[in-house]
Amino acid sequence: MTVGSQVAGQVWRGRVVQVTAGGVTQQTAQDPTGEPLELGLGGAGFAAGGVLGIVTGAVWLASPSVPSAPRRGAAPGRRSGRGEKGRKGN
Repeated sequence: MTVGSQVAGQVWRGRVVQVTAGGVTQQTAQDPTGEPLELGLGGAGFAAGGVLGIVTGAVWLASPSVPSAPRRGAAPGRRSGRGEKGRKGN
């Protein structure tokens, strides 16, 4: 290289990470290799979890409420027939 040679540089987050001159490229240690992929996979994972939570909540809210099964024994407000006053033959 000489003074006045054409040089291309790549700047990432305010730092020069790649310099190209005369068809030769040099990368620095701070080159963002692979980082976009990791961020993309992480974002996709969080998005999938969010969608699963939203769908589960929507299904739960949309499902009809099932009344609890009636208990065995007396109906509400009635005596069960057990006890001193309810026994037959006394």
